[in-house]
Amino acid sequence: MMASLKKKLGPDKILLGNNAADKMARYVFPVVDAIMFEHYSPELLRKEKLLQDWDEMLRIAKAGKASIFRIGVEQDSKWIENSAQKGTAHNKSEMIADLAKERLEFYLACYLIGAQPYSYFQYGWGWDLSDGSLKSYPELHKPLGAPKGPYTRTEPAGWQFTREFAHASVWVDLVNKQARISWRSSSPTTHSQ
Repeated sequence: MMASLKKKLGPDKILLGNNAADKMARYVFPVVDAIMFEHYSPELLRKEKLLQDWDEMLRIAKAGKASIFRIGVEQDSKWIENSAQKGTAHNKSEMIADLAKERLEFYLACYLIGAQPYSYFQYGWGWDLSDGSLKSYPELHKPLGAPKGPYTRTEPAGWQFTREFAHASVWVDLVNKQARISWRSSSPTTHSQ
């Protein structure tokens, strides 16, 4: 079915497979142009799953395809815990917006550790316009530059990773769900990648 769809769409359209890196990959992967990693549940934000995603992003790039790393902030365990403690939120959208701002560095670092050519980062808490799709984050507009190499695991069996870019150093700890992106100054003519 996907092969027929791709043929019908023609070569000038992009066929995106949502979560197609795992499920039915042998059927879907050969015909799609891009794969979305949609982190819509806490299970998909586990450390083992994120590591698997990074390896899949590399495989996708080597195949000449694009990848989209989508984070649904509403699935953050901190949000779930806070919501349970506070009961029903009076203004859920504002609460999630605050959480999204607070957690951006961690999720952006998770993306950057595995980022490849033609990979993209989507950040929000749903699919409606009121779910953060149009929210602006200055951090997403900072010049990053090209990666200096692949990610490095700080200890062979550990869950801390680093990666260097032309204008940033990235560190992430998947056990404690912490991250740090250290931005270096760059010339004003440099653009984000």
